Amino acid sequence: MANGTLKVQNIETSSGSGTITLGQSGETLALGATTNNLLTPSLKVRLNSSQTGISGQTYAKVEFDTVDTDATTSGTWDSSNYRWTPGLAGKYFLSLNVEFFPATNTAKQALVLIYKNGSSLTYAYLNMNAFDLRNQGSQALNTAIVDVANSTDYYEGFVYMQTNGSDVTVRATNDNTNFCGFRIG
Repeated sequence: MANGTLKVQNIETSSGSGTITLGQSGETLALGATTNNLLTPSLKVRLNSSQTGISGQTYAKVEFDTVDTDATTSGTWDSSNYRWTPGLAGKYFLSLNVEFFPATNTAKQALVLIYKNGSSLTYAYLNMNAFDLRNQGSQALNTAIVDVANSTDYYEGFVYMQTNGSDVTVRATNDNTNFCGFRIG
């Protein structure tokens, strides 16, 4: 078969449905520079230093201080307001992973919340009534698939811990606290 260019309107299986295989094992498929890549914009930020002194019974924004990945053509991580603006409409997968521990063993419950445009969008709940977390901490993960309606929508990570007056620390140990997102559609 001769090398050349194949120009078509649609590609489908002979039956009209099913899987279409491009290339063979070990080959890669290169997408052109103008391809609408569904994995960008994308972001991964994390805590490099633990965030201490968070009062119990308070919704506190997680102050992510290190950007690991900001693969984006239009989105931005706002390091002064600790929020991500993808900058492109579409569906996105978001995850917020937080490790925290209270100063005393009075922790009762915790929430890890993803906010959209300043309001709570979704949360993960952790009941800690039977645990003493002072020396080991605990971790919660919240994930969501969200619709970004326009270029100004923004997302933030928050925590809330019900305690009997003690402070809470959000830990940065081993990259256990991070916020990630990427476009999926």
